[in-house]
Amino acid sequence: MSQLLKNLFSGHYVFERHISSPRVSFTGKAIFEKGPSHQILYREEGDYRLGNVEQRCYQKRIFVVDASGLSIYKNDNSLLHEFRVDNLPVFPIKLNHVHHCKDDRYSLTLDLHSNDSFSTSYVIEGPSKNYT
Repeated sequence: MSQLLKNLFSGHYVFERHISSPRVSFTGKAIFEKGPSHQILYREEGDYRLGNVEQRCYQKRIFVVDASGLSIYKNDNSLLHEFRVDNLPVFPIKLNHVHHCKDDRYSLTLDLHSNDSFSTSYVIEGPSKNYT
């Protein structure tokens, strides 16, 4: 399974992101590059429009793939999500993890569709956040 994840999270992807509130759609590119040891360095950049203003967005993460699964870290090396996976993958594969940050709850679903296609879904809930 770790080799499948390493292959899937490599190279360049085009992405689309749709946020429910405020209603915003992003388009951009995502790049996965081999890092030290089991690390995969992830960065994305894209464009979105909020009202009449076009904005540029950037994000970086560190993915770690090993025999037990996938871990995703923020730039400050704090753990964001951790997925434990079986060794016998059969597509589609659905991975779920919940991360708590103070009073907010970040639920990530990672759907692996094939060797070269995946999608993610975030549900963020909290006292001042409520969007998908």
